Amino acid sequence: MAGAISAGDQDFIAIAVAAAGGGDISPCGACRQVLMEFSPDMRLVTEGPSGVRVEKVSELLPRPFHL
Repeated sequence: MAGAISAGDQDFIAIAVAAAGGGDISPCGACRQVLMEFSPDMRLVTEGPSGVRVEKVSELLPRPFHL
């Protein structure tokens, strides 16, 4: 995300988050805030033991910080 933003991209449709190993995954709070600042309607795609999940970033961080 940081690389895309620094290259001038700021209109995101979706992002996939993956990790090696066991359980279900989700971005940390700081990452959620950055995602919210640039594209709150972006879809977040994750996969884990519970299957594939697709959520809006705004659903993960219902009360984001705003300047």
